[in-house]
Amino acid sequence: LAIVVVDAANLERTLSLAVQVLATGIPCVIALNMIDAAASRGLTIDRAQLAAALQAPVVPMVARQKQGIAALIEAVSAVSTADFRLDYGSEAEAVLETLSAAAQSLAPIAGQPDPRWLAIQLLEADETTWSEVQNLSGGAELCRLAATATERLEAHYGDEIDILIADRRYRWINEVATSVQQESEATGPTLTERIDAIVTHRWLGLPIFLLAMWVVFKLTTD
Repeated sequence: LAIVVVDAANLERTLSLAVQVLATGIPCVIALNMIDAAASRGLTIDRAQLAAALQAPVVPMVARQKQGIAALIEAVSAVSTADFRLDYGSEAEAVLETLSAAAQSLAPIAGQPDPRWLAIQLLEADETTWSEVQNLSGGAELCRLAATATERLEAHYGDEIDILIADRRYRWINEVATSVQQESEATGPTLTERIDAIVTHRWLGLPIFLLAMWVVFKLTTD
C-alpha cells in the first residue's frame, strides 16, 4: 500500500504523482495535506468527489499540526484493493487490453506489477521496463507487440504515444481538480505572498538582494 501526499493548496500540480502511483495497481490512500493553507486562499475541496474520481480514500490533514493522523491510520488499515483506471481513449484502450493480456503470462518482475501498468510503461517506452521485460521468457515477443502497437497508435493519432498518454493524464487531472475545487474570497495573504511583498518591494527589494549576495559571498570565501 502507498500513502500519497497531495497539497490541497496546489491540487492540480500535485495530483500528477498520485495518478501515476494509482496506475500501478497498488492500493493507495491520498493524504490531502495543507487544507489550512488551501482555506486561507479561499479554496474548498470536495473530498468525497475527489475520492470517487481517484477510487481511493482521501484524508484531510494538516500534518505540521498533527491533524488527521488518526484518520489516516484508520484509512490505511481499511484499504485492501485498487480500483483506479484512467481511460486513454478507445484506440489506446484496445491496445492496452491486448498488451495486458500478453503481460499476464510473463514471469513476475519488480514485485509482480499490474499487467495494465506494465503495458502503459511499454507504450511510454520506459527504458527500465523494456530492459526488464526483454530479459524474461516471452518478454521479447511482448516488446515486439508493444513496438508494433506504438507505431499503429502514433500513425492513428499523428503524435508520439508517450506524449499522448501524458497529455490525456494531465487533461484528466485538470478536469478533476476543476470539478472538486471551489474558490471563494481568501481569508488573507499566504506566507509566500507576505514574503514576496517584502523581497520584491520597490525600495526594499534591491538592498535585500545585495545583502543576500553578500552573505553568499562570505559563506563561500571565508
